[in-house]
Amino acid sequence: MDATYRIKISTLLFYLLVGCLCLYPVTTIAQPKECLHSQEQIASFKVDKLDEKEIKQLEIAGKNGDINALLTLGYYQLSFNTDDYFYSAAKYFNLAAKQGDSSALIKLGMLFAQDDYEQNTEKALYYLELASKADCTDAYLELGNLYSEEGVFFNAEKAAFYFKKLLHFQNVDAALGLAELYLITDENNAESRLKIASDYFKLAAKWGDIDTRQYVAIRFYHGTKLPNHYQSAFDILEADEFKEDKIALYYLGKLYLEHLGKNNDIKKGMDAFEKSAKLGDPDSAGTLGYIYYDGDYGHEQNYQLAHHYFEQAAKLGHVSALDWLGHMYEEGLGVVADDEKAFYYYRIAANKLNEEAIMSVARYYSDVDFIFHDYYLARIYGEEAYYQFDNTDAAFLLADVYKKMSEFESAKEWLEIACDIEIRQECLKNTNKPNSKKK
Repeated sequence: MDATYRIKISTLLFYLLVGCLCLYPVTTIAQPKECLHSQEQIASFKVDKLDEKEIKQLEIAGKNGDINALLTLGYYQLSFNTDDYFYSAAKYFNLAAKQGDSSALIKLGMLFAQDDYEQNTEKALYYLELASKADCTDAYLELGNLYSEEGVFFNAEKAAFYFKKLLHFQNVDAALGLAELYLITDENNAESRLKIASDYFKLAAKWGDIDTRQYVAIRFYHGTKLPNHYQSAFDILEADEFKEDKIALYYLGKLYLEHLGKNNDIKKGMDAFEKSAKLGDPDSAGTLGYIYYDGDYGHEQNYQLAHHYFEQAAKLGHVSALDWLGHMYEEGLGVVADDEKAFYYYRIAANKLNEEAIMSVARYYSDVDFIFHDYYLARIYGEEAYYQFDNTDAAFLLADVYKKMSEFESAKEWLEIACDIEIRQECLKNTNKPNSKKK
């Protein structure tokens, strides 16, 4: 056998060996005998800063088998959040895992499950399932979450298996995970699955804290498939613990006002919205603005109050309220008409990508009588409205702008865009389409 042939054979054997090691990390990892480290202990390994001396001391300790030192180094490397540091972190976690540390196994599994790392389904599941054999509740939860996510890992049966192992510990996340799994209905037993989902949501609310209960209530509110979902939301939100919770009060107000479930009390609904608005909820303030603007729910139309609440909502970051303030100043509703103030509010809302406000800004810029009249900017905002929202009125506005600029070919092109094929010829006869204001 000549030297070249021996080299080729040796090289081939080397790559086969490396490949086997990559595929079967089992050979290097010890079976954990127990689940080590609580979440509190793991948190203690996470440090924001280490100097060179501290790193060297930890590395020496790690080489001598100090698992805590290896975990500290691993979490420290992760804090940099780059590919290079991910690999360095994995190295330290792997060294800890070799000694049977279950928390290192879990972290390795989570790393290999991530898209921004070297995603490897086989390795991720291997590490997590190895940790689960030590009865690590964190491993059960991660496996449940992994198997319940859409994508390469999804397996509803396995996700349910791991989540159910946590119910004995009254694990809130497991109950929520099971609820979401049962929401994925099977046509053959949809009704029973939805009932089970509802029961798991209620179990999570029972075991969890106030934030969990608020989340479950909102999930019920929006969970139109769930049985008696509005009433279930109401039963949670009416508790005394939510009396100073602006988000809970907002949903409670909607339940009362819109007669959702068995609840219908306009006064209580308005009280809930007003209290929520005072606590700083923009949606509640905005809702009150809409109610007084339209005169809904038995209230007289009151533009002054509508303006008050829209202004309050706008200060809290409610984008639609900014648009409505612009409209009220433009039309002189509850305030003295003022085009400059209207334009001011429209432009703020437009910069926050409110479709109607973008159109209003374009309309103002296209108006030759407006103090800030500018055809170029009218085109910019008009095109944004069209391309961002497929707004037909924007196409008509652009056609009108180009016509005023005597660019008739461009005007015709935008009219063709705006008009439906079936009525195009009739539409093209009309070279002007009024830009209607809010009604």
